[in-house]
Amino acid sequence: LHLPCIQEWARNQVDACVLRLMNESEEAQGEAPLTAAQARAAAEWGCPKCRQQYPASELPRTYTCFCGKVEDPEWDPWVAPHTCGELCGKPLTSSTTGAAVKGDNNAFAGAGDGGSGGGMIGADQGCGHKCLLLCHPGPCPPCPRIVDASCYCGKRRSKRRCGHQAYSCGRPCGKIQPCGHPCSAPCHPPGGCPPCEVVTERPCACGAETRRMACCEGVFHCSKPCQRRLACGNHVCEQVCHAGPCGECPHQGVRTCPCGKAVYSELKCTEKAPTCGATCGKLLPCGLHTCHDRCHHGECSSCRTLVSKPCRCGKMTREV
Repeated sequence: LHLPCIQEWARNQVDACVLRLMNESEEAQGEAPLTAAQARAAAEWGCPKCRQQYPASELPRTYTCFCGKVEDPEWDPWVAPHTCGELCGKPLTSSTTGAAVKGDNNAFAGAGDGGSGGGMIGADQGCGHKCLLLCHPGPCPPCPRIVDASCYCGKRRSKRRCGHQAYSCGRPCGKIQPCGHPCSAPCHPPGGCPPCEVVTERPCACGAETRRMACCEGVFHCSKPCQRRLACGNHVCEQVCHAGPCGECPHQGVRTCPCGKAVYSELKCTEKAPTCGATCGKLLPCGLHTCHDRCHHGECSSCRTLVSKPCRCGKMTREV
């Protein structure tokens, strides 16, 4: 688009946006209407090509060629419209960042680099080469310079275009993973190897069983009790297969009588907590009554409370 055309387009869109914002503010209840200056400060216009929104303060006032070197380029029938006819010169990017590459002197060597061709490819400065096309619209093509590039795993080097130097050699990666096995996946981009698939005989968390499983599946747990000797030396761990320490003996420390009313703090783990002599009071399996026996070890007896229950047809009742 020509500069006067895009300026007129932007002004028309800004005026329409200002009018819409002022009308919406007048219709809104409980808010003061916007002034013309406030509405213009909040107005936007959209590029007719890319549809990106710009604030009203960023109306285009200068016109440059595509590469940005020449302001208001003169029309030339021998070059593309809106271009200056000079080399583009924009910095190019590579498909690999953070890798060392060594270039060869060839027809694609960047202007002004002296043909040295060595350097580090960084994410901020691109590949270090410049576009050698004439001033052109749209993005620059990938860097065409020939460089000595290595594959992802670093085992193979070959001559490749700088813009397409990231490649896989297809050989096994071979990097040592945290488990100690080398990565068997084909040469792959950086960012971490896939999970290790080596099948080995592996013990469970408590060591009671073994199982053949892939290395990446982690630790498995069997269904057996741990049975490791606890620190007290008198009991074994009754937890189901687990990793890490078993913890303290559950029979040590503060304990209570079977019904929970009396507290004992100085009992040995080999001693049973004595009964307190009070009524048990635990809820019975019937869910309605409590145990009337004295504090006792083991399960409570069956409920002996008499209740009136009807027969199946409901015509008679009896205490049972």
